[in-house]
Amino acid sequence: MTDHDLDLLIRDADPFPASHSLDLDGADAALLAEICARPAVDRLSLLQRRRRRTRQASALRTRLAVSVATAAALTAAIGVPAIIAEHRAGSAGPEAGGREATRPGPGPVSTAPVTYAAAAVRVARANPRVLVTAPGWTVRSVEGFDPDAGETTFQLGPDQWHDETFPGGSSHVNEAPRLEVTWYPRDQYDAYRADRAREPHLQHVTLFGQRAQMISYSATDHAVMLPPQGEVFLELRGNVGDEAAFRQFLADHVEQVDIRTWLAAMPSSVVTAGNLDAAVREVLAGVPLPPGFDASSLGRGLALDSYQFGARVTGMVACGWIEEWQRAHESGDTAAADRAAAALATSRDWKVLHDMDAEGDYPEVVWQYADAVATAGSDGSGKAGLDGYRSALGCH
Repeated sequence: MTDHDLDLLIRDADPFPASHSLDLDGADAALLAEICARPAVDRLSLLQRRRRRTRQASALRTRLAVSVATAAALTAAIGVPAIIAEHRAGSAGPEAGGREATRPGPGPVSTAPVTYAAAAVRVARANPRVLVTAPGWTVRSVEGFDPDAGETTFQLGPDQWHDETFPGGSSHVNEAPRLEVTWYPRDQYDAYRADRAREPHLQHVTLFGQRAQMISYSATDHAVMLPPQGEVFLELRGNVGDEAAFRQFLADHVEQVDIRTWLAAMPSSVVTAGNLDAAVREVLAGVPLPPGFDASSLGRGLALDSYQFGARVTGMVACGWIEEWQRAHESGDTAAADRAAAALATSRDWKVLHDMDAEGDYPEVVWQYADAVATAGSDGSGKAGLDGYRSALGCH
Protein backbone atom coordinates (compact mmCIF):
# COMPACT_ATOMS: atom_id res chain seq x y z
CA MET A 1 0.00 0.00 0.00
CA THR A 2 1.37 3.40 -0.98
CA ASP A 3 1.20 6.58 1.09
CA HIS A 4 -1.36 7.88 -1.39
CA ASP A 5 -3.56 4.81 -0.85
CA LEU A 6 -3.31 5.31 2.92
CA ASP A 7 -4.29 8.98 2.58
CA LEU A 8 -7.37 7.98 0.59
CA LEU A 9 -8.40 5.45 3.25
CA ILE A 10 -8.05 8.04 5.99
CA ARG A 11 -10.04 10.56 3.98
CA ASP A 12 -12.85 8.07 3.29
CA ALA A 13 -13.06 7.15 6.98
CA ASP A 14 -13.91 10.73 7.93
CA PRO A 15 -17.67 11.28 8.40
CA PHE A 16 -17.50 14.80 6.95
CA PRO A 17 -17.70 15.61 3.24
CA ALA A 18 -14.77 17.46 1.79
CA SER A 19 -16.87 20.62 1.40
CA HIS A 20 -17.06 21.00 5.18
CA SER A 21 -13.34 21.59 5.34
CA LEU A 22 -14.03 24.87 3.58
CA ASP A 23 -17.23 26.01 5.31
CA LEU A 24 -18.15 24.81 8.79
CA ASP A 25 -21.04 27.27 9.10
CA GLY A 26 -19.53 28.77 12.22
CA ALA A 27 -19.04 25.45 14.02
CA ASP A 28 -15.26 25.83 14.04
CA ALA A 29 -15.52 29.16 15.85
CA ALA A 30 -18.06 27.75 18.31
CA LEU A 31 -15.84 24.80 19.13
CA LEU A 32 -12.81 27.05 19.57
CA ALA A 33 -14.80 29.26 21.95
CA GLU A 34 -15.91 26.20 23.88
CA ILE A 35 -12.35 24.89 24.21
CA CYS A 36 -11.14 28.25 25.48
CA ALA A 37 -14.00 28.71 27.95
CA ARG A 38 -14.98 25.17 28.89
CA PRO A 39 -16.53 25.02 32.38
CA ALA A 40 -15.22 22.69 35.02
CA VAL A 41 -16.75 19.24 35.26
CA ASP A 42 -18.91 18.72 38.33
CA ARG A 43 -18.92 14.95 38.78
CA LEU A 44 -21.35 15.08 41.71
CA SER A 45 -24.27 17.17 40.51
CA LEU A 46 -25.80 14.80 37.97
CA LEU A 47 -25.25 11.85 40.27
CA GLN A 48 -27.30 13.64 42.92
CA ARG A 49 -30.04 14.42 40.42
CA ARG A 50 -30.24 10.90 39.07
CA ARG A 51 -29.12 8.73 41.94
CA ARG A 52 -32.32 6.73 42.36
CA ARG A 53 -31.84 4.91 39.08
CA THR A 54 -28.40 3.57 39.99
CA ARG A 55 -27.38 0.46 41.84
CA GLN A 56 -25.86 0.76 45.29
CA ALA A 57 -22.50 2.49 44.91
CA SER A 58 -19.32 0.43 45.26
CA ALA A 59 -16.13 1.63 46.90
CA LEU A 60 -14.24 0.61 43.80
CA ARG A 61 -16.49 2.44 41.40
CA THR A 62 -17.31 6.13 41.36
CA ARG A 63 -20.22 6.68 38.99
CA LEU A 64 -19.71 9.27 36.34
CA ALA A 65 -21.57 12.53 36.87
CA VAL A 66 -20.97 15.34 34.39
CA SER A 67 -22.88 18.53 35.02
CA VAL A 68 -25.71 19.63 32.80
CA ALA A 69 -23.89 22.92 32.42
CA THR A 70 -20.87 21.21 30.90
CA ALA A 71 -22.94 19.30 28.37
CA ALA A 72 -25.03 22.35 27.57
CA ALA A 73 -21.94 24.30 26.52
CA LEU A 74 -21.59 22.05 23.47
CA THR A 75 -23.74 23.92 21.02
CA ALA A 76 -22.33 23.87 17.47
CA ALA A 77 -23.87 21.64 14.81
CA ILE A 78 -22.19 20.09 11.78
CA GLY A 79 -23.87 18.30 8.88
CA VAL A 80 -22.56 14.88 7.86
CA PRO A 81 -23.52 12.63 4.93
CA ALA A 82 -26.64 10.51 5.16
CA ILE A 83 -26.36 7.14 6.87
CA ILE A 84 -26.91 4.94 3.85
CA ALA A 85 -29.30 2.00 3.74
CA GLU A 86 -26.76 -0.71 4.45
CA HIS A 87 -25.72 1.08 7.64
CA ARG A 88 -29.33 1.36 8.80
CA ALA A 89 -29.87 -2.29 8.06
CA GLY A 90 -27.03 -3.37 10.27
CA SER A 91 -23.75 -3.53 8.37
CA ALA A 92 -21.10 -0.92 8.83
CA GLY A 93 -18.32 -2.56 6.89
CA PRO A 94 -15.00 -3.84 8.19
CA GLU A 95 -14.35 -2.78 11.75
CA ALA A 96 -11.21 -2.43 13.82
CA GLY A 97 -10.18 -5.96 14.57
CA GLY A 98 -11.65 -7.28 11.33
CA ARG A 99 -15.24 -7.82 12.51
CA GLU A 100 -18.37 -6.62 10.78
CA ALA A 101 -20.16 -3.99 12.89
CA THR A 102 -23.91 -4.18 13.44
CA ARG A 103 -26.37 -1.83 15.07
CA PRO A 104 -28.09 -2.81 18.34
CA GLY A 105 -31.43 -3.64 16.77
CA PRO A 106 -33.12 -2.92 13.44
CA GLY A 107 -33.91 0.62 12.37
CA PRO A 108 -35.71 2.27 9.47
CA VAL A 109 -33.89 2.56 6.18
CA SER A 110 -33.41 6.23 5.35
CA THR A 111 -31.34 8.28 2.93
CA ALA A 112 -32.37 11.63 4.40
CA PRO A 113 -29.45 13.81 5.53
CA VAL A 114 -28.64 13.45 9.21
CA THR A 115 -27.33 16.42 11.17
CA TYR A 116 -25.26 15.57 14.21
CA ALA A 117 -24.41 18.01 16.94
CA ALA A 118 -20.74 18.89 16.75
CA ALA A 119 -20.54 17.89 20.41
CA ALA A 120 -21.59 14.36 19.48
CA VAL A 121 -19.08 14.17 16.64
CA ARG A 122 -16.30 15.24 19.01
CA VAL A 123 -17.32 12.53 21.47
CA ALA A 124 -17.40 9.92 18.70
CA ARG A 125 -13.94 10.86 17.50
CA ALA A 126 -12.42 10.67 20.99
CA ASN A 127 -14.34 7.58 22.15
CA PRO A 128 -13.49 3.91 21.60
CA ARG A 129 -17.11 3.62 20.38
CA VAL A 130 -18.51 0.40 21.84
CA LEU A 131 -21.93 -0.96 20.91
CA VAL A 132 -24.02 -3.91 22.05
CA THR A 133 -25.08 -5.76 18.91
CA ALA A 134 -27.30 -8.48 20.40
CA PRO A 135 -30.89 -8.53 19.10
CA GLY A 136 -33.34 -6.50 21.15
CA TRP A 137 -30.71 -4.36 22.89
CA THR A 138 -31.00 -0.59 22.56
CA VAL A 139 -29.44 2.53 24.06
CA ARG A 140 -31.38 3.12 27.29
CA SER A 141 -29.69 6.33 28.39
CA VAL A 142 -26.69 8.56 27.86
CA GLU A 143 -25.07 10.35 30.77
CA GLY A 144 -22.49 13.12 30.50
CA PHE A 145 -21.44 12.72 26.86
CA ASP A 146 -18.19 14.66 26.93
CA PRO A 147 -15.13 13.60 24.88
CA ASP A 148 -13.21 12.53 27.99
CA ALA A 149 -16.07 11.47 30.28
CA GLY A 150 -19.46 9.90 29.68
CA GLU A 151 -21.61 6.81 29.91
CA THR A 152 -23.91 4.94 27.56
CA THR A 153 -26.28 2.34 29.00
CA PHE A 154 -27.56 -0.45 26.76
CA GLN A 155 -30.61 -2.42 27.82
CA LEU A 156 -32.63 -5.44 26.76
CA GLY A 157 -36.38 -4.85 26.85
CA PRO A 158 -38.40 -2.49 29.05
CA ASP A 159 -37.43 -1.12 32.45
CA GLN A 160 -37.88 -3.37 35.50
CA TRP A 161 -38.00 -0.96 38.45
CA HIS A 162 -38.15 -1.89 42.12
CA ASP A 163 -37.12 -0.32 45.41
CA GLU A 164 -33.99 -1.63 47.08
CA THR A 165 -32.93 -0.88 50.64
CA PHE A 166 -29.42 -1.09 52.07
CA PRO A 167 -27.72 0.14 55.25
CA GLY A 168 -28.05 3.89 55.33
CA GLY A 169 -30.59 4.37 52.56
CA SER A 170 -32.55 3.04 49.61
CA SER A 171 -32.63 3.36 45.84
CA HIS A 172 -34.98 2.89 42.92
CA VAL A 173 -33.31 0.16 40.85
CA ASN A 174 -33.83 -0.92 37.26
CA GLU A 175 -33.07 -4.66 37.08
CA ALA A 176 -33.54 -5.09 33.33
CA PRO A 177 -30.48 -6.68 31.66
CA ARG A 178 -28.06 -3.80 31.09
CA LEU A 179 -24.52 -3.02 30.05
CA GLU A 180 -23.05 0.33 31.07
CA VAL A 181 -20.14 1.53 28.94
CA THR A 182 -18.35 4.33 30.77
CA TRP A 183 -15.36 6.31 29.58
CA TYR A 184 -13.13 8.19 32.01
CA PRO A 185 -10.19 10.58 31.55
CA ARG A 186 -6.92 8.80 30.93
CA ASP A 187 -5.25 10.46 33.92
CA GLN A 188 -7.57 8.57 36.29
CA TYR A 189 -6.54 5.14 35.00
CA ASP A 190 -3.65 4.47 37.39
CA ALA A 191 -5.84 5.17 40.42
CA TYR A 192 -8.56 2.83 39.17
CA ARG A 193 -6.03 0.13 38.31
CA ALA A 194 -4.48 0.37 41.79
CA ASP A 195 -7.93 -0.05 43.36
CA ARG A 196 -8.61 -3.10 41.25
CA ALA A 197 -5.21 -4.61 42.09
CA ARG A 198 -6.30 -4.79 45.76
CA GLU A 199 -9.44 -6.73 44.87
CA PRO A 200 -8.96 -10.37 46.04
CA HIS A 201 -10.89 -11.89 43.12
CA LEU A 202 -9.39 -9.78 40.35
CA GLN A 203 -9.22 -11.61 37.03
CA HIS A 204 -7.96 -10.77 33.57
CA VAL A 205 -9.74 -11.14 30.25
CA THR A 206 -8.95 -10.23 26.68
CA LEU A 207 -11.35 -7.79 25.04
CA PHE A 208 -10.84 -5.99 21.72
CA GLY A 209 -7.37 -7.52 21.63
CA GLN A 210 -6.41 -5.87 24.95
CA ARG A 211 -5.68 -7.39 28.35
CA ALA A 212 -8.35 -6.07 30.72
CA GLN A 213 -9.07 -6.29 34.45
CA MET A 214 -12.32 -7.94 35.53
CA ILE A 215 -14.01 -7.93 38.94
CA SER A 216 -17.40 -9.11 40.19
CA TYR A 217 -19.55 -7.03 42.53
CA SER A 218 -22.03 -9.90 42.93
CA ALA A 219 -22.90 -13.19 41.27
CA THR A 220 -24.58 -11.33 38.41
CA ASP A 221 -22.86 -7.94 38.44
CA HIS A 222 -19.49 -7.85 36.68
CA ALA A 223 -17.18 -5.17 35.31
CA VAL A 224 -14.23 -5.07 32.94
CA MET A 225 -11.79 -2.16 32.79
CA LEU A 226 -9.69 -1.68 29.65
CA PRO A 227 -6.35 0.13 29.42
CA PRO A 228 -6.43 3.65 27.95
CA GLN A 229 -7.15 4.25 24.30
CA GLY A 230 -6.24 7.79 23.34
CA GLU A 231 -7.29 10.17 26.12
CA VAL A 232 -9.82 7.86 27.78
CA PHE A 233 -10.21 4.38 29.22
CA LEU A 234 -13.34 2.24 29.31
CA GLU A 235 -15.22 0.30 31.94
CA LEU A 236 -17.98 -2.10 30.87
CA ARG A 237 -20.33 -3.22 33.65
CA GLY A 238 -23.32 -5.48 33.21
CA ASN A 239 -25.88 -7.74 34.84
CA VAL A 240 -26.34 -10.26 32.04
CA GLY A 241 -25.85 -13.41 34.11
CA ASP A 242 -23.08 -15.23 35.91
CA GLU A 243 -19.38 -14.75 35.19
CA ALA A 244 -19.34 -17.20 32.28
CA ALA A 245 -22.42 -15.57 30.72
CA PHE A 246 -20.86 -12.12 31.10
CA ARG A 247 -17.63 -13.22 29.41
CA GLN A 248 -19.57 -14.84 26.58
CA PHE A 249 -21.77 -11.77 26.16
CA LEU A 250 -18.71 -9.54 25.77
CA ALA A 251 -17.15 -11.92 23.27
CA ASP A 252 -20.29 -12.39 21.14
CA HIS A 253 -22.28 -9.18 21.38
CA VAL A 254 -20.02 -6.22 22.21
CA GLU A 255 -18.05 -4.58 19.42
CA GLN A 256 -16.04 -1.51 18.59
CA VAL A 257 -17.46 0.30 15.58
CA ASP A 258 -16.76 3.25 13.33
CA ILE A 259 -17.90 6.83 13.90
CA ARG A 260 -20.96 6.72 11.65
CA THR A 261 -22.27 3.45 13.07
CA TRP A 262 -21.84 4.61 16.65
CA LEU A 263 -23.58 7.95 16.07
CA ALA A 264 -26.41 6.22 14.22
CA ALA A 265 -27.01 3.98 17.25
CA MET A 266 -27.27 6.85 19.74
CA PRO A 267 -30.70 8.33 20.61
CA SER A 268 -31.61 11.17 18.27
CA SER A 269 -32.17 13.42 21.27
CA VAL A 270 -28.47 13.12 22.03
CA VAL A 271 -26.71 13.38 18.69
CA THR A 272 -28.97 15.26 16.29
CA ALA A 273 -29.50 18.97 16.11
CA GLY A 274 -32.62 19.28 13.98
CA ASN A 275 -35.35 18.19 16.40
CA LEU A 276 -34.38 20.15 19.50
CA ASP A 277 -36.54 23.23 18.98
CA ALA A 278 -39.62 20.99 19.01
CA ALA A 279 -38.31 19.24 22.12
CA VAL A 280 -37.93 22.59 23.90
CA ARG A 281 -41.51 23.51 23.07
CA GLU A 282 -42.76 20.17 24.37
CA VAL A 283 -40.90 20.48 27.67
CA LEU A 284 -42.06 24.07 28.19
CA ALA A 285 -45.74 23.32 27.52
CA GLY A 286 -47.70 24.61 30.49
CA VAL A 287 -44.59 25.98 32.20
CA PRO A 288 -44.68 29.70 33.15
CA LEU A 289 -41.55 31.47 31.94
CA PRO A 290 -39.63 34.06 33.95
CA PRO A 291 -39.11 37.61 32.59
CA GLY A 292 -36.48 37.76 29.88
CA PHE A 293 -36.39 33.98 29.36
CA ASP A 294 -34.93 33.14 25.92
CA ALA A 295 -36.10 29.70 24.83
CA SER A 296 -34.26 29.96 21.50
CA SER A 297 -30.93 29.41 23.25
CA LEU A 298 -32.00 25.94 24.39
CA GLY A 299 -32.25 24.25 21.01
CA ARG A 300 -28.76 24.51 19.57
CA GLY A 301 -27.34 21.02 19.34
CA LEU A 302 -27.32 20.01 23.00
CA ALA A 303 -25.69 16.62 23.54
CA LEU A 304 -28.13 15.45 26.22
CA ASP A 305 -30.47 12.52 26.72
CA SER A 306 -34.12 13.16 27.56
CA TYR A 307 -33.57 13.23 31.35
CA GLN A 308 -30.65 15.66 31.17
CA PHE A 309 -32.48 17.73 28.58
CA GLY A 310 -35.49 18.02 30.89
CA ALA A 311 -33.18 19.03 33.73
CA ARG A 312 -31.45 21.58 31.52
CA VAL A 313 -34.70 23.25 30.43
CA THR A 314 -36.59 23.16 33.73
CA GLY A 315 -33.44 24.18 35.58
CA MET A 316 -33.15 27.33 33.49
CA VAL A 317 -36.78 28.15 34.18
CA ALA A 318 -36.46 27.54 37.92
CA CYS A 319 -33.23 29.54 38.08
CA GLY A 320 -34.89 32.40 36.24
CA TRP A 321 -37.80 32.53 38.67
CA ILE A 322 -35.53 32.34 41.72
CA GLU A 323 -33.40 35.15 40.34
CA GLU A 324 -36.56 37.17 39.65
CA TRP A 325 -37.75 36.54 43.22
CA GLN A 326 -34.39 37.70 44.57
CA ARG A 327 -34.45 40.83 42.39
CA ALA A 328 -37.98 41.66 43.47
CA HIS A 329 -37.20 41.09 47.13
CA GLU A 330 -34.09 43.30 47.02
CA SER A 331 -35.98 46.10 45.27
CA GLY A 332 -38.99 45.88 47.56
CA ASP A 333 -41.34 44.80 44.75
CA THR A 334 -43.65 42.60 46.79
CA ALA A 335 -46.07 41.93 43.92
CA ALA A 336 -43.28 40.67 41.63
CA ALA A 337 -41.85 38.50 44.43
CA ASP A 338 -45.28 36.93 44.99
CA ARG A 339 -45.66 36.26 41.24
CA ALA A 340 -42.27 34.52 41.15
CA ALA A 341 -43.14 32.38 44.17
CA ALA A 342 -46.49 31.44 42.63
CA ALA A 343 -44.82 30.50 39.33
CA LEU A 344 -42.33 28.26 41.10
CA ALA A 345 -45.15 26.64 43.06
CA THR A 346 -46.67 25.43 39.76
CA SER A 347 -43.59 23.24 39.26
CA ARG A 348 -45.47 20.58 41.22
CA ASP A 349 -47.72 20.33 38.16
CA TRP A 350 -45.09 20.42 35.38
CA LYS A 351 -45.53 17.29 33.30
CA VAL A 352 -41.85 17.06 32.40
CA LEU A 353 -40.86 16.84 36.06
CA HIS A 354 -43.40 14.12 36.77
CA ASP A 355 -42.10 12.20 33.73
CA MET A 356 -38.54 12.51 35.09
CA ASP A 357 -39.42 11.67 38.68
CA ALA A 358 -39.51 7.91 38.16
CA GLU A 359 -35.92 7.96 36.94
CA GLY A 360 -34.13 10.40 39.21
CA ASP A 361 -34.21 13.05 41.89
CA TYR A 362 -33.87 16.25 39.90
CA PRO A 363 -37.60 17.08 40.17
CA GLU A 364 -37.30 16.91 43.98
CA VAL A 365 -34.45 19.41 43.77
CA VAL A 366 -36.67 21.85 41.84
CA TRP A 367 -39.55 21.35 44.28
CA GLN A 368 -37.23 21.80 47.25
CA TYR A 369 -36.24 25.28 46.08
CA ALA A 370 -39.79 26.15 45.08
CA ASP A 371 -40.84 25.33 48.65
CA ALA A 372 -37.89 27.36 49.97
CA VAL A 373 -39.07 30.42 48.05
CA ALA A 374 -42.63 29.93 49.29
CA THR A 375 -41.36 29.60 52.86
CA ALA A 376 -39.10 32.64 52.54
CA GLY A 377 -42.05 34.86 51.69
CA SER A 378 -41.96 38.18 49.91
CA ASP A 379 -40.00 39.72 52.78
CA GLY A 380 -37.14 37.26 52.34
CA SER A 381 -37.15 36.16 55.96
CA GLY A 382 -36.39 32.56 54.99
CA LYS A 383 -33.85 33.29 52.27
CA ALA A 384 -31.25 30.94 53.78
CA GLY A 385 -33.17 27.99 52.30
CA LEU A 386 -31.96 29.03 48.86
CA ASP A 387 -28.28 28.50 49.61
CA GLY A 388 -26.58 26.47 46.88
CA TYR A 389 -29.46 26.56 44.40
CA ARG A 390 -27.28 27.63 41.47
CA SER A 391 -25.08 24.56 41.76
CA ALA A 392 -27.94 22.19 42.56
CA LEU A 393 -30.10 23.34 39.64
CA GLY A 394 -27.25 23.83 37.16
CA CYS A 395 -27.78 27.61 36.76
CA HIS A 396 -25.26 29.37 34.56
